[in-house]
Amino acid sequence: MSDAYHRLALPARLDLPSAGPLATDLKAHVGKPLTLEATACEAIGTPGLQVLLSAAATWRKSGLPLSLEGLSKECAAQLAIFGLTPDDLCSKEPAL
Repeated sequence: MSDAYHRLALPARLDLPSAGPLATDLKAHVGKPLTLEATACEAIGTPGLQVLLSAAATWRKSGLPLSLEGLSKECAAQLAIFGLTPDDLCSKEPAL
């Protein structure tokens, strides 16, 4: 297993049509440190959020880092509506 971080760009909209492909892309990186690049992400819907929360739990369980970079203030505000912060989508601390 390599310690090098892999990068995965998130789509502009994390909605129902993007949730399945995102889950597939994330599965390809399981077992590797991963950085999610969110600069293109403009909206987070419930299906995409579910995929990201599942990924965070998977990476936490494996003890590997999962980080999120470039999340816009608008997307952070959308997370807050769900009672979450960007850190909840990382492998540092579990979401409550």
